[in-house]
Amino acid sequence: MVTRRRATKSWAKPPTAPDSLLDYLRELVQEAVAGLAGVGRRKMLVSVGWAVKDRVFALVSRQGRIIVRLHDERAERELLDMDGAEPWKFGTRAPPRGWVQLPEGMHEDASALREWLGRAWSLGREAPPAAKRPTKTRQLKGGAAPAPAPATTRARSKATNGHTTATTRSTRRPAKTVATPHATKRRASSAT
Repeated sequence: MVTRRRATKSWAKPPTAPDSLLDYLRELVQEAVAGLAGVGRRKMLVSVGWAVKDRVFALVSRQGRIIVRLHDERAERELLDMDGAEPWKFGTRAPPRGWVQLPEGMHEDASALREWLGRAWSLGREAPPAAKRPTKTRQLKGGAAPAPAPATTRARSKATNGHTTATTRSTRRPAKTVATPHATKRRASSAT
């Protein structure tokens, strides 16, 4: 008998912190950013984040850590040099640039927490808008992109300059003829 192994993910899901800790950290961050202008809360991934000008600058992860987004490499290196700070990564992917987990000791040090959240807020506010990624188009053999498919009949007739294409009789199924006395009379009268 052959036994089959069940396919499993190559990485283990990190443990989730208790809800009481997550609520406590969210309150800490909310109190620290309360005096900053233009700050709004929003959902990011599966966490709650704080944003300025539609750019998230801080969040509380499910693992019970406060994460900041620093748009300056110097500030990022300075924070990473602190004991307990580390790049934030999720899954097996490389850590995204600029996202750093604050040291857990900062949870108890309100002034240091306020300082780093303030720096992340000011860097997020001054950061240039993110560049939009180009959309991918499928290439045909000749190098040209395919024409988009029209969504409606009206759009289809506009795309063909008003000319609609009709299906030819040969592609349709032949109609069934039923011999009835009325049908034969109509055919005979129309032939004369």
